Amino acid sequence: MVKNGKSSQSSYLLGDKPAYLKRLLAGIFALLLIVLITSVVLKPQNVDAATSSTLNFQARLLNSSGSLVADGTYNIEFKIFDASSSSGSSQGSCAGDANCLWVETRTGGNKVTLTNGYFSVNLASVTAFGSINWDQEMWLSMNIGGSGAPTWDGEMTPRIKLTAVPYAFKAGTALGVASNNTNAASTNSGNVSIASGNAAGSTSNSGNISIDVGTATGTAGTISVGTANTTGVTIGRTGLTTTNSGALTIAQLITGQLGITVTGATASINASSNFATNINTGSSTGTVTIGGGSAPLVIDSTNFDVSSAGAISGVTGYSQASGNFLQSGAGTFGTGTGAVSLNGD
Repeated sequence: MVKNGKSSQSSYLLGDKPAYLKRLLAGIFALLLIVLITSVVLKPQNVDAATSSTLNFQARLLNSSGSLVADGTYNIEFKIFDASSSSGSSQGSCAGDANCLWVETRTGGNKVTLTNGYFSVNLASVTAFGSINWDQEMWLSMNIGGSGAPTWDGEMTPRIKLTAVPYAFKAGTALGVASNNTNAASTNSGNVSIASGNAAGSTSNSGNISIDVGTATGTAGTISVGTANTTGVTIGRTGLTTTNSGALTIAQLITGQLGITVTGATASINASSNFATNINTGSSTGTVTIGGGSAPLVIDSTNFDVSSAGAISGVTGYSQASGNFLQSGAGTFGTGTGAVSLNGD
């Protein structure tokens, strides 16, 4: 038999055995089945969000003399590999060949119908693709088993390379987007970027990017950024204000190189833990200013301790509702030119 593509007269001989294969099928179409196609002109298109889990495959089947095979239903087996050549698998199975990713055997009620030698099938409509990694090069192979009881000719060679299909499937399975894996030494994996398109026209704005989870009758999901392997997370850019609308919980150290400003709400530091709260510690020589506005500074604690060589200065008033004012160790208690009034019972 001879198979050739619908859009080309190039053909290759199948013959009775795989050794008689002569030339690669030039006109095979392998497209995502979004709409049923009868003839296709391939053009660059945007990928739609809705994709199918099957591939539409078309070919033409001829006999060894180049004539059309008789109309009817034929046994045909399809396999997908991640290598242009490999061995080990047998008819009906991928077992024994690590490069064989998927097999679909169409016999019995699933035979392929041929009319004037042409046939069209939706691959994976009989056997689902499963968890194939589409982010790699793929090759398709066929095995013809005749029109009666299956008598297999053997897998065709060379295999047909699939190009656009893996990328389209990758777009349709965005539940897990990743760059290619690498195993070679000193070889980095690829980057992944998400960006809206450029708006180069006059007075044109670029699009926004929104990341969110869907609604749920139970608990809505969370969004995690850099929770497993990352060595750092960068948000925003220099000179840009990054706004956090909800409550912000920071489990570890927070460092603000240009300052941290909290407005419109109460700022609580160490509100409910047993850890110490340090401000301006270490080798810092900068001044720590607390208060400074028109409202009084309230220190709500059973003890207020100025330790080491520290001092309190510039206070226009000091009020203590209860408790003790205690100075321990060497030092003086003075007011400069002002008066000191101590009242008691």
